[in-house]
Amino acid sequence: VMTLEEAQRAKMDHVCRKVQLKAGETFVDVGCGWGGLLFHAWEHYGARGTGINTTSEQVAESRAEIARRGLADTLQVVECDFREIPGRYDKLLSIGTLEHAGRDQLGEVIRAHADYLKPGGLGVIHFIGHVGVRDTEFWIRKYIFPGGWIPSLAQAIDWCERCGLEVVDIENL
Repeated sequence: VMTLEEAQRAKMDHVCRKVQLKAGETFVDVGCGWGGLLFHAWEHYGARGTGINTTSEQVAESRAEIARRGLADTLQVVECDFREIPGRYDKLLSIGTLEHAGRDQLGEVIRAHADYLKPGGLGVIHFIGHVGVRDTEFWIRKYIFPGGWIPSLAQAIDWCERCGLEVVDIENL
């Protein structure tokens, strides 16, 4: 049995390996939270990261930790909407961001993810999904993903293809 911290590290390793993250590559962490994946990817893979976040408190804390560790030339956190991500990257890591889009924004969210990958880049879009098209339960819409919606796998794949993303692997965890 893993502790929560061990499980989080295992998940970060898993997504970094999925995109074959290598030293010197650039990556964007969409919805970076407190920056844990940014630090992990630098420390274990040598990749240069940009975190995107709309929560001012998380941005301030992440930037302070980046400065404290002396990594300002390697990692950065940008406070902006995911549709305004600066630049294009070798790799894209999006963990638990897709669910925050409303039903009518799924295509826009996936297009934004696609736009920030360099040609030939690899990305992971990790999200909670379900089989079949149905409404997201009220409790989840109110307390877990306010204004959000949980898409079906088929809907996500459809939008990936429409946005020019080639789906090379699907893993149901």
